Amino acid sequence: MAKDAGNNSVYRLLPSVQHYDWGVAGPESFVYKLSPRQTDSSLPHAELWFGAHSKASSLVESSEGVFTPLSELLTSEPMLYLGSDVVDRFSGRLPFLFKILSVAKPLSVQLHPNKEMAVMLNAQNPLHYPDSNHKPEMSVALTEVELLFGFRTLSDILGLIGRFVEFSEFVSSAIVEDEGKEKARIFSWLMHLGRSEVSRLCLSIAEVLRSGTVPLQACDNWFLKAFELYPGGDVGLFSFFFLNYFRVPKGEALFIGPNIPHAYLSGEMVECMASSDNVVRLGLTSKYCDVDTMLEVIDYSAQIPKLLVPAEGESGERFYQLPCDDFRLSFIDSVAEQEMQLDSRMGILFSETASGTLRCGTQSLEYSPGTAFFVVDQAGEIRLSRHVGKMFRIELP
Repeated sequence: MAKDAGNNSVYRLLPSVQHYDWGVAGPESFVYKLSPRQTDSSLPHAELWFGAHSKASSLVESSEGVFTPLSELLTSEPMLYLGSDVVDRFSGRLPFLFKILSVAKPLSVQLHPNKEMAVMLNAQNPLHYPDSNHKPEMSVALTEVELLFGFRTLSDILGLIGRFVEFSEFVSSAIVEDEGKEKARIFSWLMHLGRSEVSRLCLSIAEVLRSGTVPLQACDNWFLKAFELYPGGDVGLFSFFFLNYFRVPKGEALFIGPNIPHAYLSGEMVECMASSDNVVRLGLTSKYCDVDTMLEVIDYSAQIPKLLVPAEGESGERFYQLPCDDFRLSFIDSVAEQEMQLDSRMGILFSETASGTLRCGTQSLEYSPGTAFFVVDQAGEIRLSRHVGKMFRIELP
């Protein structure tokens, strides 16, 4: 059984809190409700980070009540805390990151590069691409989540933009049989418009949508909402007519692979990913946008997210099968108190709604909604006593 000098195999985690302006205001936010830290309730609460990423490492609490960055603990003895497999495969770094998101306003239109492109971008522009790692990610909706995901079909795009006179030439000259190139031609033209042209076109579209002359669809309503946030115009606004609008029901999950354009619009969710903060942004943000890189790698194929169905495992644990080897997410959910046993695997446990007592060796730790633990490699048998509610676990496949 791997233990540190403090005789701990399980550490209580204290997450970092991100107050991005798109977050949900204070007490209404899941991030606020699930955060063990006292924070300013007047601020937007956007994300909780559980992990060892250099941007915002979680803190671990020792049995003596001393807090240390998780990143420092893992670096001190990676073989002890992470195990030989992680040391060999991921250079001794925790390979995954777990987050809670509370979204009140649209996030940036973005994508995440594949591993090869991540290495290149990090070498060329480390300031804006701080990681040499890819960022496959998945999310589980804690409330209904709205998002843009992947390109629409060309016929859908032409039908939407054809309502605006500025696009008439593209609609009339489009070669439907060459769908990918046509999407790239129109989208690239828009992305390279000058600032004043973007402003004029956004205003013109808004005027048409507000005139009552066309039936409004969900994408139109979101364009108008976002236009109020960017009244001077923004190239990201055009994405509402090119990317699929999708609703993810509460409790459902989806996976986002490399080069898929997407933007969360509203809702609260669990999010898991490879440990990386590499984001190629297009618009709807004050952060750095990299249009040329976006257009170089973006996937123009028509697609919508496929909802993930968890598979049943032992002891009632349910696992999401993902097309990546950086992380795996599972959960247990009990409506009545019960005793449970989890096998010993390095990872993070997070209680969404669960309460009970975790026992491992001589440790006995109470948990309630918002509690998170880091479990070291070969921690030994983990027993959950009087467990009731939902708990997530992120680990390696």
